[in-house]
Amino acid sequence: ALFGLNAIAQDVIILKNGDEITAIVQEIDITEVEYKKWDNQAGPIYTLNKEEIFMIEYVNGDKDVFMQAQQVQQPDLPVYKYTFGNQISSVGSEKDPFFAGFLSLLIPGAGQFYVGDIGGGLFYLSTNVVSNLMWMTAGEETTFSIGLVCALTVNIASIVDAAVTAKKVNKARGYYLGNNMHLKVNPTLLKTNDFAQQNFKNSAYGLSFAISF
Repeated sequence: ALFGLNAIAQDVIILKNGDEITAIVQEIDITEVEYKKWDNQAGPIYTLNKEEIFMIEYVNGDKDVFMQAQQVQQPDLPVYKYTFGNQISSVGSEKDPFFAGFLSLLIPGAGQFYVGDIGGGLFYLSTNVVSNLMWMTAGEETTFSIGLVCALTVNIASIVDAAVTAKKVNKARGYYLGNNMHLKVNPTLLKTNDFAQQNFKNSAYGLSFAISF
């Protein structure tokens, strides 16, 4: 009778692969279970990872079921970058896309400086200066036309980029910004005199600018 009592006076560790270990459980911590083998109680202490264990049946009839901890996968957060690849800091103030675009309308590159894109600001500012010098000092109509088109392109690109970058800055910093932002820029070429004479030097250019949320 004593032998029969001893035969059942043991803990049973049931593994997820179906194996069973008759044991005396010593300690259970956050990730591991320490035990001694039932048939070698004077022997060493063994360790099992909780992820390997399905259930432990204790000598007193209690049971512990170990559900596999589901690893919560953190979504890959998007990395927002400035014009030349520098990562936008997640710490800082909110930037107004309309104001950023408006600054670049006045001075290409100014909107980029406002949102913290120093590289982009220097790029648009310098290319705008070069383009304007080209058409203002042109000695021939071809150079004038190229310079004028480049100046217009840089101006428009700077406005759009400043507004878009401001939106990226706000996303990177956790500020809510609606997805219904619309930016519309219309270049216009205005003849200042003789419409019959197709000469760009007698023309003026401008922009119509609109942004909505």
